[in-house]
Amino acid sequence: MADSALLDAFTTQLNRLPDLERMISRIHAGSCKPADFLRVIEGFEQINVTMSEIKAYGGGGDGVIGELIESMPDLDGLLEPWNTAFNRKEAKDGKLIPEHGVEQDFDDSQDNVDQIEKDLQDLLVSYKSKLKSSSLRFCDSGKEIYLVEVPVKVKVPDNWMQMSATKQVKRYYSPEGKAKVRELQEARERHAQIEKELLGRFCTRFDDQYTDWFKAVKVISQLDCLISLTKASQGLGEPSCRPQFVESERSVLEFEELRHPCMVNTTGDFIPNDIRLGGKNAKLTLLTGANAAGKSTVLRMVSLATPYFLMLKLIWHI
Repeated sequence: MADSALLDAFTTQLNRLPDLERMISRIHAGSCKPADFLRVIEGFEQINVTMSEIKAYGGGGDGVIGELIESMPDLDGLLEPWNTAFNRKEAKDGKLIPEHGVEQDFDDSQDNVDQIEKDLQDLLVSYKSKLKSSSLRFCDSGKEIYLVEVPVKVKVPDNWMQMSATKQVKRYYSPEGKAKVRELQEARERHAQIEKELLGRFCTRFDDQYTDWFKAVKVISQLDCLISLTKASQGLGEPSCRPQFVESERSVLEFEELRHPCMVNTTGDFIPNDIRLGGKNAKLTLLTGANAAGKSTVLRMVSLATPYFLMLKLIWHI
């Protein structure tokens, strides 16, 4: 409450964080989608930026907030391997594609696919020269890919297999081309299998530091709780105070001029109440009165105030 800059930094920069606790649990279980995996990485990156800015202008002081901020794991080190681990644009579209040099078998498989496709293009160039026609091109027809499309007036070798035709063009497989296409299809199938395995590999690699990721989430959760208490306290709009905790052999609960937070804004003549239970007083009070006298209001008022102060006591001990 005393540091509006700290409050604003958390509120504005972390208000769009995804549910990281739930999402890292999905990664832990290996049931995460590429887009969600990216959201987790970007969420921790936002936390890291926010924490760096907070530390730059004081770090929350020496109290509970300062201790929480100082207990944050080293996110720079945790995030460093993920800065260039995969293509983020592809991840948003649902495909986890590693950057070159991250997964060697993926790189080798991709290079193999690229080389076969280049070989096919080289074949097309040689066919254009051999048949003396620059109009030749590759086309796909359903399941058949890399068919050589040839104008009807161009004569092709006898060993070429015609697959389809129109009035203007005919489409063929040459023996060399058909073999290359089969090789390409097998290479693409192997490459697709590697792509499916990549998400599991990345989840396993991320999960190796699960304890640190989870600790970072817990720190943010506790800070978020403090922020919520701060906003609740600022929004009371009525005289308020902090609880005073006392040592006593008997449990004690005392409120002076206690108000119901929902009633004071709607009732102009709300009458506050003093509540004393335990200590030198009885632990139980029997409240009687006529209908609409306010018995339920007093009960709800005490029931709301008690857990609020117990929460403050818990934070006090933290």
